[in-house]
Amino acid sequence: MLVKGFAIQIEAKQGRGDDTAANDLMFVCNDNSIAHAETKTHWGNWSSFYYCPTGQVILGLITRVEKQRFDGDDRALNGVRMICGKPSYK
Repeated sequence: MLVKGFAIQIEAKQGRGDDTAANDLMFVCNDNSIAHAETKTHWGNWSSFYYCPTGQVILGLITRVEKQRFDGDDRALNGVRMICGKPSYK
């Protein structure tokens, strides 16, 4: 199965509260079915679905991770970008 899009659930910084950052992912497969991590968390808001251009699929992901700060709440994974391209079959 090939993946052509995704949405991510991310909680924004909470100030003095506990930050959870990325909490869940949903991937859209090339047959339009949804593969959902179903982490059972409720924190944060869902992004819109992001899709590769027609005829392309997700070949990779670039993650954004907050560096360890030692003096506060670290948010870890807090962003994802996709790398799209034409699928290659061998």
